[in-house]
Amino acid sequence: MISNLVSVIMSVKNEEAYLETCLQSILDQSEKKWELVVMDDGSADNSMEILRSFESKDPRIRVCQNPGHGIINALECAFQKSKGEFISRMDADDLMHPDKLKSLKKAFDGERKLQISVCQVQYFSSMELGSGYKQYEKWINDLINRNSVFSEIYKECVIPSCAWMARKSDMLENKMFDDLQIPEDYDLSFRFYQHHFKVIPVTEKLHLWRDHEHRTSRTNPLYNIRKFDVFKLRHFVRNELSKEDQLVIWGAGDKGKRMIKYLVQNKTDVRWITKNNRKINQRIYSALLESPEILKSLNRVKIIVALSNPDDKKNVEIYLNILGLTLWKDYFFFF
Repeated sequence: MISNLVSVIMSVKNEEAYLETCLQSILDQSEKKWELVVMDDGSADNSMEILRSFESKDPRIRVCQNPGHGIINALECAFQKSKGEFISRMDADDLMHPDKLKSLKKAFDGERKLQISVCQVQYFSSMELGSGYKQYEKWINDLINRNSVFSEIYKECVIPSCAWMARKSDMLENKMFDDLQIPEDYDLSFRFYQHHFKVIPVTEKLHLWRDHEHRTSRTNPLYNIRKFDVFKLRHFVRNELSKEDQLVIWGAGDKGKRMIKYLVQNKTDVRWITKNNRKINQRIYSALLESPEILKSLNRVKIIVALSNPDDKKNVEIYLNILGLTLWKDYFFFF
C-alpha cells in the first residue's frame, strides 16, 4: 500500500450520460494524491470510450473490465487492485465537492485503527426531488451532525454510499469487501458497525447524490425495499441478540410475517405479538400470535417493531416506554 494515497473505487455500467461530469469532479479535487480504480461492468454504451479517454490523459486513473458480473463483483475487484492507504467509493452518476477527499482524509485521528470518516450528502436532480429523498437526506445528515451514525442503523442505511473513507488495512483485516450482499452500501454499514469502527463526522455536504429515473435503486428489483426486512433481521440476530435475550416481533402485517417466516425457517426462538384481537391466538408459519401483555412477564427482551402506520408506531413507543423499555436498546423500529 502507498502511504497517504487515497484509492477511489468505482463500478460503471452504461453511465455515459453522467460519466464525464463525475470524472471531472474527481480531477478537480483539492486533494491531489489519489488514484481512481474503475471497473467497467459490461457497458453497452460509450462509457468505456469515455473512461479510456480520461485514462489516457491522467495516469492516476486505471480502467479495468470486470472479470465477473454485477456491482458487488466489480467493487471487490477494484478494491483488490487498489494501492492506497485510504479507500473511498464513487458512483458514476454522482459528483464530488472539490474538497471531499481532502476533508475526509484530514479527519482521521492519527494512526488509530478502525476509523471511518463520513461526510454529509446532498441530493440533486433534473427532476423534482420526492419528499422521501429529502427526508432521507435530512435524517442521515442529522445523524452525522449529532455524531450518532450507528444509533438508528435498523431504520435505514446510515453510512451514505460514497460519502466515507477508511484505511485499507482495517478493511482487509476485517474482510469488509468479502462476500458483500445487496444492498451493498447497507451491508457495508453493518460491517463497520459490527467491527466497531469509530465514525468521524465531517459536517459539510461534500458528496452530491444524483437522482434520476435510471438509478439502480429505482430499476433493479434486488433493491426493492420489501427485501430489506429480512436483510436487516439477519444482521439484528447476529449483532444484537444474546443467549439471554428473548426476541419479540410486534406486528402481524406483511412486514411481521416476512420476519416470522424467516425466523421459523431458521429455527430462531421468537415470540410474536399484536394488538389485533382478531389475530391473537392464531398460528401462522407455526408461530403463535399473542397479546402484548406477555411483555410484562418476560425478562431481557429485544423487540422489533414491524409496523408501518405512524400512529401505531407512536402508540407502541408510548406503551413500551411505560414498561420501562428503551428505544434502540430494548426495542427497535424497522422502517
